[in-house]
Amino acid sequence: MKKVTHYLLHFATKWLESASARKQWFLLWLFLAAGFGGCYNSVTAQEHYENPFRGKSIVVVTDGTSASLAGLSVLMGVREFPLRGLVTRPADGKKVATFLKNAPAGVPRPFAMTDEKNIPYGDSIILVCLVPANYIPDGLLEGKPWFRILIPGTRDEEFRRPGKGGNGSAVDVIQPLGNLALPQGGFLPADFQKKGTSGLWHRYAYQEKSPAIHYELMAAYLLFPEVFDMKPSVSDPMLTRTVDYDAGMIRGIVAEILTGQYRPGEGVALAGFPTDPSLYKYDVRAMMDETIHKFGPEEWKACVLTDEIHGHLGIYSIIGAKMGIRAREYFHVSTDKLHVITYGGNKPPKSCLNDGLQASTGATIGQGLITVASVEEALPQADFSYEGKTIRIRLKDEYKRQIENDISRGIVKYGLLNAGYWKMVRSQALDYWKNWDRNLIFEIIELPTQ
Repeated sequence: MKKVTHYLLHFATKWLESASARKQWFLLWLFLAAGFGGCYNSVTAQEHYENPFRGKSIVVVTDGTSASLAGLSVLMGVREFPLRGLVTRPADGKKVATFLKNAPAGVPRPFAMTDEKNIPYGDSIILVCLVPANYIPDGLLEGKPWFRILIPGTRDEEFRRPGKGGNGSAVDVIQPLGNLALPQGGFLPADFQKKGTSGLWHRYAYQEKSPAIHYELMAAYLLFPEVFDMKPSVSDPMLTRTVDYDAGMIRGIVAEILTGQYRPGEGVALAGFPTDPSLYKYDVRAMMDETIHKFGPEEWKACVLTDEIHGHLGIYSIIGAKMGIRAREYFHVSTDKLHVITYGGNKPPKSCLNDGLQASTGATIGQGLITVASVEEALPQADFSYEGKTIRIRLKDEYKRQIENDISRGIVKYGLLNAGYWKMVRSQALDYWKNWDRNLIFEIIELPTQ
């Protein structure tokens, strides 16, 4: 495989240098081993802020200058946005080919090429331009729809769409503002100046006469658009322009991307969920790695949040967290998408189910997405609705009996609602959390459409 890759890369380099590459534009097409066929969920009505670029891939325009290739190396260090292709002029192809040959192991490299008409585009792809606006081929801006077009700019420039009416895709003009100069002694710790994508970036960024963060802004914007203050154009409602950001924050973001320490996450206040074992109580810490390995980080997050808002580590609250994650998996949705009717009632212990359901699904009382059904007997079950379809998830009888038996034995041994009782409840909840598989403990019933 290594030999084949070397041959294809050699072929690509020779092609870039050959006289046959006389078309105005060409594409270096990147075929990743994992493929690009993935499906993207359709966008529904948005009720809170989400990164609009999440789940998209990118096509990059580069002119082969050191500044542009420095920006490209930062994008190559971002895992969230697969690089579908590179576009450049034939005259600049040799520089781009040399850059790609120097890319560290594991970074996608091109092994096939096609002309401009075969460039991938559409509402799941972002065109990222690491070049002046006058370098971008009109064909990319006129005839192809993109999810978004990102171009660099300055305060004095006014981007104009080419052709009659130009492209209807939204355009974001990302401008360098404030002090973004790079220190002469190196922007990154010494260990990161010679290896990986950070070493590749350092090599090209410091070829500039006055090194500064410029095209690196594109990667920062894709990952953290909320940091950029963007203002719509009066003359073009589909165009926005950077008007402000915290330069110090931008420097920190770029450094974290290059050192692999960034956390884009899907949280609201948290960029990533705490996974440092030292942050957890000892009994939770002891089963942390095994539990995350078995059931995944999303269930772990839901159970931890449930414990914190519930005030103690409870049995039915853990069941509710697992149930909510199972419902989201069934419908293939993120948080805040499901309407929930819970049959847990309003009295503990079974009403503790309700807190787990809220933490895991985002269907909270404040969102108006959860209802507590009026029932004579509380049950560990709930109905989940999404886009006209409803399912009922309930804890299987054998697991209900085990909970009841475990609690009964604890009451006999320790008494009710004392220190010994709550210690027993915590121990049992930890055991269920660690060992009960959400794919096995629940029964799922499809309910008729109302």
